[in-house]
Amino acid sequence: MKHALLPLLIATVAGTGPASAAFDDAGTDYSKQHTDSWTWTPGLEPMETPNEILCFMQNLKAGEMVNQGPYTALVNMADCTSGQQDQNNNRGPDNITAIVESTRASNSDPQLVKVWIPRMNEGFMTTQIRAMAVIRQSPSAANPAGDFTLTFQMYDADNIGLGPLGQGQLQSVPTDNGNTSLTFYESFGMDGFSDSRAATIEKNGAAGAAITQSDSSFDGLRRYQLSWNDSRALVEQPNSDGSGTAQACLAKDVLEERVYGYGVYHHSDGSELEIQGGFPFEFESGNQRVHGYLGYWGLWMEDQSLFQDGMTVNKMDFSGGAPSSTPVILHSSGGRLNKITTDTRTLAEISGVRFGYWEGGTNYRAEYLANGGDGEGFYKVAEEAFSEDGPPQVTELEPPQLIDTTGLNRLDLYSDQLGGSVTVRIDSGGGLKNEVVLRKRQVVSSSDLTDDLTLYCSWGCPGSTLNETTLGPNGDPMLDTSGGNAQYTFDAQTMALTHNGNPVTWPDALSADSVSPQWAYGIHSGVLTTTEAAQETFNTGGELSTWYEWETGPQSWNRSFWATGNGQVISIEPPVFLSLTFTAEDDRDGFGTDYYNEPFLLEYSGLGELHGLPFEADEHMRYAPAINLRDGTLLTAANGGEQFVVKALHTELSLVEQDASACGSLSLTEPSTPLPTSIDSDAPLNTDPVPSPVPSPAAVVNGDVVSQD
Repeated sequence: MKHALLPLLIATVAGTGPASAAFDDAGTDYSKQHTDSWTWTPGLEPMETPNEILCFMQNLKAGEMVNQGPYTALVNMADCTSGQQDQNNNRGPDNITAIVESTRASNSDPQLVKVWIPRMNEGFMTTQIRAMAVIRQSPSAANPAGDFTLTFQMYDADNIGLGPLGQGQLQSVPTDNGNTSLTFYESFGMDGFSDSRAATIEKNGAAGAAITQSDSSFDGLRRYQLSWNDSRALVEQPNSDGSGTAQACLAKDVLEERVYGYGVYHHSDGSELEIQGGFPFEFESGNQRVHGYLGYWGLWMEDQSLFQDGMTVNKMDFSGGAPSSTPVILHSSGGRLNKITTDTRTLAEISGVRFGYWEGGTNYRAEYLANGGDGEGFYKVAEEAFSEDGPPQVTELEPPQLIDTTGLNRLDLYSDQLGGSVTVRIDSGGGLKNEVVLRKRQVVSSSDLTDDLTLYCSWGCPGSTLNETTLGPNGDPMLDTSGGNAQYTFDAQTMALTHNGNPVTWPDALSADSVSPQWAYGIHSGVLTTTEAAQETFNTGGELSTWYEWETGPQSWNRSFWATGNGQVISIEPPVFLSLTFTAEDDRDGFGTDYYNEPFLLEYSGLGELHGLPFEADEHMRYAPAINLRDGTLLTAANGGEQFVVKALHTELSLVEQDASACGSLSLTEPSTPLPTSIDSDAPLNTDPVPSPVPSPAAVVNGDVVSQD
């Protein structure tokens, strides 16, 4: 991925584990796993879109499907993008469905590739993309970029009649000096907002020059100019305060590496830790073929509004060559029951970990200090302000402020690296017990239970009357439990929670915009136990090894989804919890010193889906990994016993700034091809509507041709 355009790309960097370990013997899954790398600097940011486009096009396998007629391809866009791993509960694949038609009249004619993406969720709207690629010459040693033009247009998928809202073009451009030249242009406009990006890159062997530019209603004009040779790159870039430009000298051979996805393998033999975390499906809606994915954390569909409880879909299997399908029935309930089990650490083991802590309407970062200014305790060490426009702003507190635990029996904190919610026990005198409780959360499936559950709640107990009033600014959706515990029934078949026979679920017609912001992402109950004695144990500060929590809300991840076939629930494997104490030996690059000797409780649900490692805002206000694991780092199953190792799947390489004298032989020169300001007026366009019916089943899945029938 991402290696076709980047002018500063270097060979893949892959570490190794101990040479004598069986996992990295030749021929193991671990040893055969390739690590993809790409290079990033601020000046290359406008190239992220074309690199994603090229990765997407590569996964369509149009070259292997020439003159086969229109076909459907499924592409997991998570494999073509970099950035922070998804931290919400909906961690299924970021699937995109494309319809492709690849034709060529003869061996001497260009290959024409038409592409339709019927629906792509862009957050604020759902877009439809229509593209046309004309490939005149394949890449070669003499011409690494080949000779091609790719032009695309973007529409509002729910209002195609408005015409294109944006357009773009990526193409190779012949030059008189024999260099390789590539250009990119993209523009979008809607409701007074406008955004455009452009780039020209020209290479001659290891040397080259580039200009990149972005211009938006929010950020204004930002322009970069780059020149490079085999070891250095000279960049002219805007100052962060907007006061003109400055030059920087970057080293191509001195790199910072960030890992954006890991695979996990058995330490004993290097085989992949495989988790069957879900399955793809498809169904017909009118004259459309709709694709989806049912995973452990929820349901993904191209058009979520088409879901109906009890609908029949075709469960797809692409593992045996030609696709096969099996009818199954999809089910849902209006909420989700999570089972919580605990793990413990000592105070010494969590020393250095920064926790999220909320007090008086303010978000803080808290840390355990054995010898703080006011003695041992948890201290507020920074204040955190969240922003819709970027990472949270963190202000360090000097001196740190001791959290008063007088009269408390527990202190509730939050830590992504320890699996989420964390509780510290407090004794009757307000002192800390040497017991830090971590929580492993798993979704309860109907296949997990044989009988209904009776559940009790004493605090944070949602009622069955959920509407705009109880969820509004002056409302209260929680039950009054001052006279005794609230009692619920959880139905093992329907996966529904009821109170006095009434469902405790978010109404389907109630939108997140209609309620108070604190409930916009759903309602989460307090501790639910199967006995009242367990509630009493919890309320008096005792330890519970297992309990439940209920959530319901407007988002798909606030609901339960499952499937049945032949009357039986189809089992989906849960993620595996893995423990790590991060040390200098595990550090890939030496930049993770702030986290040395800190514990992590990680969650793995398949290739590229290792969650729980910290991300922080970098100097460019991008979320980036705060630590990067060395290939071969040991992880241990959280339930004890088996050991595993990790290997990087996708890494980003950043060039490190050097003294200006290191670029003495370089000067900024413009590419011979000018920066594009629009798409070519004579560019071939795909103006055809989406083919109907959509070809089925999918012929290409995540870059693999599974059918050519």
